[in-house]
Amino acid sequence: MATFEEAKKAVDEAYNNLFPIVDEIVKRYTKTSDDIVKTIGKDMEKLSKEQLRANILKLSSEAYFIGEVKERASLRQELAEMIYKENVAKVYSVSTGTQKDKDNAAILASTTEKMAELLHSAVESQLKTKIQGINNIVENLKSVLISRISEDKNLS
Repeated sequence: MATFEEAKKAVDEAYNNLFPIVDEIVKRYTKTSDDIVKTIGKDMEKLSKEQLRANILKLSSEAYFIGEVKERASLRQELAEMIYKENVAKVYSVSTGTQKDKDNAAILASTTEKMAELLHSAVESQLKTKIQGINNIVENLKSVLISRISEDKNLS
């Protein structure tokens, strides 16, 4: 049985192998929206109403396209899960010994497939989080725009 430190080390190693892949995939599809959000964060007080409108449209468009990628990632995750289960079943069916021995052999033989499932699940989850963040920012930008329009009307 592994100690806590050994288990932690194994988790850290798996994470360090998967994270760069997940990060690269997510950044590939969210770079534009990330850049827009960074720009907004730096210049929020300086943005004109026209710039606010433009950023609302850009971010809404980006969310649309990221949503499409997220759905593909979700499908890939489901396919990876199916392949994992299929491999577990195949190995189980040809293994010998007790049920526990067969279970263990099937699980051990399917770690690569499980890692693929986790990879696609992480990508899907991060894309979902990005879309939610973009939608929140769009709503906040709308509020700022409405406030500025209202202020302009009051000054008139």
